[in-house]
Formats: sequence, structure tokens, C-alpha cells
Amino acid sequence: MRWGTWVFAAAIAGWTMGARAQCAPAPDSSYFFRNLTQQRADAKLAEDRAFFEKLLSATFANRTAFIDGQLAQDREHGGKTSVEVRDFSLLEHRKGFVVTSYQLVEGATGRWFRDVYLVEDGKWRLASTEPAPK
Repeated sequence: MRWGTWVFAAAIAGWTMGARAQCAPAPDSSYFFRNLTQQRADAKLAEDRAFFEKLLSATFANRTAFIDGQLAQDREHGGKTSVEVRDFSLLEHRKGFVVTSYQLVEGATGRWFRDVYLVEDGKWRLASTEPAPK
């Protein structure tokens, strides 16, 4: 193999590895938590109780009532066709602890929330969620 060909091949390999590394967010990045919040919204639409059971921390207050409430909301309002997470941000980020803020838009209505995530048994779990002012 010629020197120029080897250098070119090494550069291409390094570039593709770097591109892949940049696309995959770390499990504690803003993108990770925004995606997790959108997955939670999608699980609400799909009435996916198992998703909520896995996501909520063991210390989450009123786990069963919260899940029942999330799944019942869509049935009570004739079902929603879309839920979108907007203006997502990390308010605080420490090792094993994250506080997020976002607007959840359901149909034509948008409400602000603040969530707290903790690491529990090696996985990020939702410890609390509450309505928040903008």
C-alpha cells in the first residue's frame, strides 16, 4: 500500500468514527433527556403503562395514581393525536441528578413542566414532575 493511500484511508476511518461519536449523545446529555421526555409523551398517547413503570423512580410519589392519570387524560379528552416537547433545557446537571424544563404541547395547549431525574440501579429514572411557570 502506498503511503498516500494509507494516510487517506486512515483519515477516512478517523472521520467516520468521529462522525459516529458526535451523533450519539451521552446518556446524561440534554439530547438524551429531551428524547426521554418525548418518549414519555409518546407512551402517554400509546397508553404504554410498561414504559412508565420502568421510567419512574421507586421514590416517585403516588406512582400508580400518576400513571393512571397520565393514561386516562387522553381518553377523557377524546384522545389526542400529537404531543410535542418544545423549548427543552437542562436547569441543573450534576452526576446522577438532572433537573429539566420544557413546554409540553398537547393539541393546541402548551404547558410548562419541571422534571427531576436521578440515577437508580444504574439507570436514569424520573423522580418527580411538576407544572412550572415559564
